[in-house]
Amino acid sequence: MTVPMPFEVQELWFIHQALPHEETSYIPDHVAPVLTNLHQQVGDGLAFCYETEEDEATLLLDDASCGLIQSMITPMMFDSLGTPVGRNILLKSFRASHAIRNGEFPLAKEDGLDYLTREQTQRLLAFKELPDSYGDTPLLH
Repeated sequence: MTVPMPFEVQELWFIHQALPHEETSYIPDHVAPVLTNLHQQVGDGLAFCYETEEDEATLLLDDASCGLIQSMITPMMFDSLGTPVGRNILLKSFRASHAIRNGEFPLAKEDGLDYLTREQTQRLLAFKELPDSYGDTPLLH
C-alpha cells in the first residue's frame, strides 16, 4: 500500500540531500530499489514544482520508503538556511506509516491532512478514484 503525502519544496530538497546517493555511498542490495524509487519521486516532485510554480508535491510513500526516511532524518535537522525541517518530514513519514499499518488513507484538505476511516478507505479504493475534497464524494458520508 502506498500513501500520498505532500511535501514542500524545501522539504523535498532536504530529503534529496539527506538520502545517500548510490554513486558516493555503499547501499545494501535490499535498500537500493527503495532508495532509487524515493530519489526518483523527489526529483520528479522538484521538477514538477519548478515547472508549475507549485509550493509542494506529493510523494507516494510505502512502508519501506517511510523506514528509509525515518532512518536518515532526525527531528533536529536543519536546512542550509537554518530552518528546522527534520521534524516536519518525520511527522509526515510517521503519518504515512500509521496510515499503512491501520489501513487509513490521508486525504489532503485546505487546512492540512485529515484521515479517512478504514471503511471509507475501502470504499474509495473500490472505486479506484479519489475525490478532490470530502464534499465531492457521497461515499464518505
